[in-house]
Amino acid sequence: MSTGADRATRLSEGQGRLGVRLPEPAVHDLDLHPADPPVAAVPDPPDSLIQALDRARERQGLSHRELAELCGMKRQQISRFFGSNDPRLSTVRKVAAALGFDLGVTLAP
Repeated sequence: MSTGADRATRLSEGQGRLGVRLPEPAVHDLDLHPADPPVAAVPDPPDSLIQALDRARERQGLSHRELAELCGMKRQQISRFFGSNDPRLSTVRKVAAALGFDLGVTLAP
């Protein structure tokens, strides 16, 4: 059984629970331009991320209904998502993927 210190050391070295090397997360800036280089961390609060995803949806010319179809969701769910200030991470990832983005999460002390 490993200790908390062992786990912290493995995680700080980029290894998961089984000692497997984890890939670096792909994090884009909040403007969500696919061609932009990744940045180290997302400094703004989650509501800014939702606003950035909504701007990306608009730039791609997608309605809430069209985005919902791409996500496998209902239009009402997408409307609630964009009106939310505390969305589920799984929904954020689903919407980001439908818009052509990879969403990475970075934890910092």
